[in-house]
Amino acid sequence: MLIIFLSAVFALLVSTPIGAEQQISKQLTLKPLMLEKLSPKQLTHESLTIDDAVQRALKYRPDLKAMSYAVQSMESEAKSERAGYFPTIGLTSDVFQEKGDKALNSNNIISVNQQIYSFAGPLQKYQKAKNAVQISELDRVIATNQIRWNTEKIFLDAWLVQAKEKSISALKISTQKTFQLQEHRNRLKKLDKDVWLKNVADCATSMAQVDQYKDEVTITFKKLEFLMGESLALLPLCTDSGGQCQPRVQLTWHYKKNHKLEPLETYYHYALTNRPEVPQGLKRMEIQKWNIRLEQGSRLPVIAASAQASCITNPNNNQTLNETYDPEILDNSGTFIKAIKTSWELRLSLNWSIFDGLVSQYREQQAEADKIREALTHEQDILNIRQQVHEFYYSLEKVLKRLDAERLKYIQGRNHFKLKKQEFAIGRISQVDFDAAKSDWQTVKFDWLSYNVQIEQAECDLMYACGYPERI
Repeated sequence: MLIIFLSAVFALLVSTPIGAEQQISKQLTLKPLMLEKLSPKQLTHESLTIDDAVQRALKYRPDLKAMSYAVQSMESEAKSERAGYFPTIGLTSDVFQEKGDKALNSNNIISVNQQIYSFAGPLQKYQKAKNAVQISELDRVIATNQIRWNTEKIFLDAWLVQAKEKSISALKISTQKTFQLQEHRNRLKKLDKDVWLKNVADCATSMAQVDQYKDEVTITFKKLEFLMGESLALLPLCTDSGGQCQPRVQLTWHYKKNHKLEPLETYYHYALTNRPEVPQGLKRMEIQKWNIRLEQGSRLPVIAASAQASCITNPNNNQTLNETYDPEILDNSGTFIKAIKTSWELRLSLNWSIFDGLVSQYREQQAEADKIREALTHEQDILNIRQQVHEFYYSLEKVLKRLDAERLKYIQGRNHFKLKKQEFAIGRISQVDFDAAKSDWQTVKFDWLSYNVQIEQAECDLMYACGYPERI
């Protein structure tokens, strides 16, 4: 009876072909657990590298585009400040009628004004506005680095979740077969009650991990899509009513085999040279210096020049020509039909606000306080950058110290699985034991990949703290 039952069970079980063990693949495909019979043609899909993900994020993120327009806005504001030194030209034209006139008179005035020099004028304001433009540009660089950092880390998390699929599939198969075997033993009264209950609990825990993996895939990949600012159909796309799905995008990443850590002072130098927060703090201090100069200059004289030309047209009003008008047309009696009066003037002015009620003095004191505040904030930013470099440096060093141990653990797991394959080939272990060994080997491979992702994420943290220098 037992032999017949076991034969039926093994006939129903799906055996996994055993081939020669190959090197760990760093290009893993996200496949749903229910899809184990997809044809090779269905599995063809495009790939997405970590650099592609970063470029898409920098291209499609709306907030980064908004910052580009903010830079354009600041540039236009700076140009408007500089335009204050350009001459202004005005035209005034009016029509009027005086008492006794039979017709309307016209008055046309053209005026030109030019500011020659001011100690708090357009040039000084333009220099201040240029610093504001540079601060806006550095804000965009900071946002770009932040987006790149977040995208790289989330991409690695998504890639790791994708790599976990093989381990989860092996766990599912091993759990199902182990539970069937233990269930059969329990029916034959070969297990104690507490052992059976423990097996049921272990099976439920393992199947819960399988179910949670589907949610983990959805959460992680949707987070990556959000960071890239567009939907790339990273999740599998269902193609028929039977529930079969086809992966749309394959995440591709190759972990490094060699790692080199420079001295800590080297990374300090990179950070203080490349982090945009450092020059940004200096620009903020420069703006406050210009505020001080503007308030001081507002108490100094302003030199300006102006020119004005006017033309008054007086039509025939039965008046006798007088010398202030230039006759245009005369009749036989000596009265003018139309006359034009012209005038012009040039003016050079000096405007000096000797006392403004101490307003400029108080504003100057405010600018002085703001300059000191910006200087202290700049020092704190440098301390924060150094602290961040210090933290990420030693986090990476801590992870790298486990490299030899993790590599030996991986080699031991690989050799153990090879031994189990040989034992299964000669019949020393059952299919259930072999599936359990295969699940353990997939777990070991996933742990090795997870460790390499930890190294890469730690390096991403350190590169972000250093401002992404090109030489590293």
